[in-house]
Amino acid sequence: AQDIEMDRSTIRVNGNTFGYAYLVLATGIQPTIPRGIMKSPQDKQNPLWIDSNLPYYPAHGMTMEIHLPELSPDWSIIGSISIVPLPEKTDSPDSQGMFRIGSTYRHDDIHACPQEQEIRDQVEEMCNRASRIITGIGSHELLTRVRSVRTGSRPTSRDRKPYIGPLVPDQFPGSNILTCNGLGTRGFLSAPSYSSVLISWITKKIPIDPAYLPSRVYP
Repeated sequence: AQDIEMDRSTIRVNGNTFGYAYLVLATGIQPTIPRGIMKSPQDKQNPLWIDSNLPYYPAHGMTMEIHLPELSPDWSIIGSISIVPLPEKTDSPDSQGMFRIGSTYRHDDIHACPQEQEIRDQVEEMCNRASRIITGIGSHELLTRVRSVRTGSRPTSRDRKPYIGPLVPDQFPGSNILTCNGLGTRGFLSAPSYSSVLISWITKKIPIDPAYLPSRVYP
């Protein structure tokens, strides 16, 4: 657990103090937050609390890292399932020919530690889907090549629009505490364009679409 204190110009994390002109928070989603429900803040002047308690629909999922030396490291696919090459590490021969495959989607379960059977079922699902794309390698063979599995929950806003911009402008004049969050299941594709919206607001004061502002969900 981290000990965090903050005000309009500094943040103190575990005893270390950092200054900032703008602070962008992206605390994700916590598994204890009910689906699509915004809690009433105990302390509305705590932007860290507010960012993690914006109304999110959790989209739980898994990815796996798998050894596929037959594939070109320049080859990738983004579709119903993604197959993306991982960078090779010069000090690790085992990193050659590694790819990340995923992801699965579960909207009714955001457990941080899935049960073994759930992990096995989702890995088999990813192997089955990948085998329809990778010719010459069946799903059973793919299962034997899995090296690791990762799991997590993506924060998705209940109206399917991201949260971009000032978090609590009323409590913090100057609106320099911001968020860029709630990007959902395709965040890795949309993050660059949404980030540019935030950067344009910071550097050029170009207005952010009101549909993206976090204030749209405030009581």
